[in-house]
Amino acid sequence: MAEPSNPEHLADTAALLQTESEFHLSYDASVPCVAMTWRGYHTTPSFHEKNEQVLAMIKERKASRMLCDIRRFLLISAADQVWLSGDWLPRAMAAGLRHCAIVTPAYFFNQVAVRNVADQIDAHVLRVDHFESVEQARLWLQRIPASRSISRLNAAPV
Repeated sequence: MAEPSNPEHLADTAALLQTESEFHLSYDASVPCVAMTWRGYHTTPSFHEKNEQVLAMIKERKASRMLCDIRRFLLISAADQVWLSGDWLPRAMAAGLRHCAIVTPAYFFNQVAVRNVADQIDAHVLRVDHFESVEQARLWLQRIPASRSISRLNAAPV
């Protein structure tokens, strides 16, 4: 999917590149889900550390749903993609994560990276869907019946 080449989009991209790195993690009981927001660029150590915080919250809350707002996240490196696919995601799924709503990144190369990681996930264990807004993602997660979101019986021990 190519990025549009209009002046408004170019201004958005310029602003995106100047975004400070931020990370917010919370539990949204109204969904219920673990919710995380990423902005800017994160080094590999920062990326791993923050994802370990997410995993700890998934375990603590016994969360089966996660909302990932990564619209303003600049880039997931190739090494971090491998780590997510081969290390972090299997542990998150073993902890009970079953549904993940991703708010699509604005930055094209991060869109590709996110799709690469999502394409490697076993959809029978973790369903990942992509949305244009947080509101759409939240609604999708809220519509998942509780009995379908908690399928821990087949999950490996944490």
